[in-house]
Amino acid sequence: MTTLAHQAIENTHLHYIFIIAHARTRDYTDAKDAADNAARTLTALAALLPSTSPLFPEMRQLRSIIQAAQQSLSRQQQPKDLGKGLDLITTILEK
Repeated sequence: MTTLAHQAIENTHLHYIFIIAHARTRDYTDAKDAADNAARTLTALAALLPSTSPLFPEMRQLRSIIQAAQQSLSRQQQPKDLGKGLDLITTILEK
């Protein structure tokens, strides 16, 4: 994995932590901003990796969780499956 790809994964992880932290305090605006940033970073990561990368299954699942979080946060609601998304990021970081 390239240095840029690894950095993108770490940035996605950081944005995701912000989603969790802000959602827990019900700061939905900042949580939504973090979710938007995580989605953009994940899209950039996908462009850095070959389509045959073993990371894509986890990345697709994570993208779905982030998109669902964006929708929930837009409605000022608590997002679901944040723990599962964190587990996916950890799996991606370990690969």
